[in-house]
Amino acid sequence: MLRSMILVCLFATTLFSIGCSSMVLKNHYGGNTIYLELDGDIKSGRHHINLIRAFNKAKYGDVIYFDVTSYGGRVSGTARIAFAMYHSKATVHVRVASHAMSGGAVLTCYGNSRLIAPGAVIMFHRPSYNIGAKRNLVPMDSINFKSFDKLFSKCKKYLNKKQLKRFYAGEDVFLVGG
Repeated sequence: MLRSMILVCLFATTLFSIGCSSMVLKNHYGGNTIYLELDGDIKSGRHHINLIRAFNKAKYGDVIYFDVTSYGGRVSGTARIAFAMYHSKATVHVRVASHAMSGGAVLTCYGNSRLIAPGAVIMFHRPSYNIGAKRNLVPMDSINFKSFDKLFSKCKKYLNKKQLKRFYAGEDVFLVGG
């Protein structure tokens, strides 16, 4: 027992050092209760590989509580995490205590349930790129936008028609927990 707790602590320490943390406990359904955290920017490449592995290795009967605190980041990194969440065998509960913006907001939509704290901010916006200090929206007819729109499809049900119109016009759309 002590040995397994030490391994969990070492695993959690390793994950925390790259922007995510983890803890695993047994639940009364016979599976594991897994606590995951994304705290910071979403990067591309292998940056969040341990987070993705945790979603992929989860089994039926496991419950994952995924705490998201992020201003967003790379669409490619968001897509990799969302894909792992969507295909996870575990029940994934996403919790937002303060903010989930951009890619963090998209990840919030991929859980089986969401718990948004009162006053927590969720912000959706179209993907963009910067040239110098100028923000440029990715054109809606580009292959990059079409890929993003497919990823964003699970989020559309949380926005009303007016908010969706503003989103596609290039405005930021804010939702506040209450």
